[in-house]
Amino acid sequence: MNRLHAFMTALTSLLLILSCSNEQIQSTEPTDGISLKMAAQKAITVPFKATFYTLRDYSFTPDCSAYASDVPEEDFGSAGNYQVGEGEGTHLGKFTTIISFCGGPNFQYKAGEGVFVAANGDALYYNIPPPGVIGQIYQIFDDPYYELWFGDAFEFTGGTGRFEGATGGGYTDSWVNLIEGGWANFPDGFIPEHQTDHVFTGTLTFYPGSASK
Repeated sequence: MNRLHAFMTALTSLLLILSCSNEQIQSTEPTDGISLKMAAQKAITVPFKATFYTLRDYSFTPDCSAYASDVPEEDFGSAGNYQVGEGEGTHLGKFTTIISFCGGPNFQYKAGEGVFVAANGDALYYNIPPPGVIGQIYQIFDDPYYELWFGDAFEFTGGTGRFEGATGGGYTDSWVNLIEGGWANFPDGFIPEHQTDHVFTGTLTFYPGSASK
């Protein structure tokens, strides 16, 4: 009987310890969107550079109706732009990319969203320009190949795989070949699937873990 009493006392104590341990784990779980796996890893910040191109793609049209306005100078609701491309970047290696945005008046744009997809499928998401910011595209008249340029801010907004929880950002250096033969040939020389050549530079903060490349 004493042996049974001792066993029950020990079992009760063990259950109390396990219960307290479980409560401690739950109470220390991050609540800011970072997983326990990420919290156990160390974030690193590295210089970031991606060199790539995109082509206008008409297979999909982004829904920009939320940015429509009765005021012409504020109307970004009818010119959804979708582009696809590829290139090479820091901690990405060779990648493919998709960018969509809403065009507006006076060579402006907003609500840009994009993703870099590395060869192994890890995705790095970004906004260009950041939410609430209007990007500006400038006309070029003295370049033999490009007709437009923009240099706006971009920001990373997370990802998958080694880019889960990624942050950071930087600026673009982007050049658009819009018209065959330059502005003198517009509109006849307009290139429907026009190419934009990009260089994104800045910093990237992420949790590489064992999947870092």
